[in-house]
Amino acid sequence: MTETKWYQLDTDKVAGILKTNKELGLSVEEAKQRFSAWGPNKMVEEKKKSPWKIFVAQFKDFMVITLLVAAVISGFLGGVADTITIMAIVLANAILGFIQEYRAEKSIATLKKLSALEARVIREGKAYQIPAVELVAGDMVSLEAGTR
Repeated sequence: MTETKWYQLDTDKVAGILKTNKELGLSVEEAKQRFSAWGPNKMVEEKKKSPWKIFVAQFKDFMVITLLVAAVISGFLGGVADTITIMAIVLANAILGFIQEYRAEKSIATLKKLSALEARVIREGKAYQIPAVELVAGDMVSLEAGTR
């Protein structure tokens, strides 16, 4: 299921693949079975990267390593100005990369906090308010303006 581009499919096709009914949704029993089989609907928690690890990771890029080697060679050959210039460029690149990645990490953390805690689903033709972690593939989610 992970390779399917669901957003590109027609709703009837999605309902067929997930073996659900567009009007009635899943049965409560089927939802329980799917929850037991697939587990909770949660984002995989990755271990949070420390700012230091984010910064050090900026130097693991092939091009950065190549520039560092070039700076060392230039230094051995007496090109102090070239060495300083290359090192300054590498450092500036690392700082900019760190800032972007650190901000992205913070944005992801903020988005996780904004995720919905509850969802309104249609099961057996009835509307239920359930914890979002109990959603399963095939649930008919009812979306309304103003809800998260």
